[in-house]
Amino acid sequence: GRLRRRKVLAWGLGLCAAGLLLGSFFVLDFEVQGNTTVTEEEILRSLSKNGVTLGTFGLSVDSEDVRNHVLLDIPELSWIAVNVSGFRAHVLVRERVMKPQIADRHTPANIVAERDGLVIRVQALEGHQLVLPGTTVEKGQLLISGVEDLDTTGAMILAGTGKVWARTWRELTVEMPLETVQKVYTGKTKNRFALVLGTNRIKFYGKGGSEGEMCDKIIKRTTLTLPGDLKLPVTWVQETWKPYTCETVEVTPTQAEEAARALLLAQLSEELGEEGTISSAVCSSQEKDGRLRLTLKAECVEQIGRVEEIPTATEES
Repeated sequence: GRLRRRKVLAWGLGLCAAGLLLGSFFVLDFEVQGNTTVTEEEILRSLSKNGVTLGTFGLSVDSEDVRNHVLLDIPELSWIAVNVSGFRAHVLVRERVMKPQIADRHTPANIVAERDGLVIRVQALEGHQLVLPGTTVEKGQLLISGVEDLDTTGAMILAGTGKVWARTWRELTVEMPLETVQKVYTGKTKNRFALVLGTNRIKFYGKGGSEGEMCDKIIKRTTLTLPGDLKLPVTWVQETWKPYTCETVEVTPTQAEEAARALLLAQLSEELGEEGTISSAVCSSQEKDGRLRLTLKAECVEQIGRVEEIPTATEES
């Protein structure tokens, strides 16, 4: 009753209600579902390029036109739908199932050894198997031949296919310095603040940033959210600058050896791929001229078969 004569308050409530009603006709939030490999940022960037962004009038969104343009921008998507409900745009996507690579069954080929090893298993799908488990092979040696002798009618040339697993021995070397450069923070911090309204940024600081110093920049964004998990296009941004200096510190041989060993094991795992495994690994190190030289000798099990095309003569040649 005491507030009934406060016209400014009544006008404020009315304008607030009108603003909420009017804002429900514009896109203020996005919800993307169905993506796994394609990032949400990539999808939103394509939508913005095609006219669907923060502040877009919801009734003006042509879902079919947007779908056609976004699918051209992002070939990894097979389907996309944009449904605007109030001030939220629901984006549903389906990613394209990539066509698997079809093995070449027509080009004559052999399977040869990619490296030296001791054969432990052979899986010959097509062609003539030339090695047995327990056989030692050298790099380039023929494992599965694409030329099969038919005894009576000559030979048949086909695409030899298959896999050969073998025990292999690898040796990797890396050098690690016994000195490294390390960050030392000065203890000082500088804060800058900004307010982002939609796509407009309002800065509460002057020009310049780190003032020529070496700094780490930490950005913290806080988005205004209403009940019901409604994200408004209002974000408070805090930038923290932490100056530091660089100092040279000594690394103990033990620390350098651990870092080098982890590096070599990661490199070896990448070279072996998904089908290869490391059976055992031994490291030896040598310190010289302020550097640690680490050698990794490993016994592995890997697929050593490599397809090598058989050169065939044409009628012209």
